[in-house]
Amino acid sequence: MAALSKRHFSDLDKKQLLRDLETCRTICTRVCAKAPIKGDVYKLAVKLMSDIDTAVETLTGDRHLFHLRGHSTSSKPNR
Repeated sequence: MAALSKRHFSDLDKKQLLRDLETCRTICTRVCAKAPIKGDVYKLAVKLMSDIDTAVETLTGDRHLFHLRGHSTSSKPNR
């Protein structure tokens, strides 16, 4: 019988997951811009964005990492 291998989630895996989550959140933002407000599709996209933000917070500690900033806002938030 084969020995069980231990799973390992590397920094590269984390970076790829964050890229994929960012892509998904960007698509959800586009959906929200087109879908009727309070419609089922709109609600689904908003829920997905919230879940993505929760996942990003777990991975990075920054729930707002993928939130869009205004053009007059600096790229580095003051904390």
